[in-house]
Amino acid sequence: MPSPMPINLQDDIGVKSLGNAFFKYLELDKAISLLDKAINHTTSLMNISGEAKKRLWINPIEAIQRLKKT
Repeated sequence: MPSPMPINLQDDIGVKSLGNAFFKYLELDKAISLLDKAINHTTSLMNISGEAKKRLWINPIEAIQRLKKT
């Protein structure tokens, strides 16, 4: 990810705390939903400019291409 993606642990992963997320197997529909959310988040980063754009460690277009390969 070019920048941290905000997620809701309960809705996106199905856990109440971050510690539980490390041991959670995702159902296929949740995994696909999370990937779609990551693609949408990364797509939104293409519209930023200035200093915020300089802080991205990877080009959003390249990140989207990598996410779609999964």
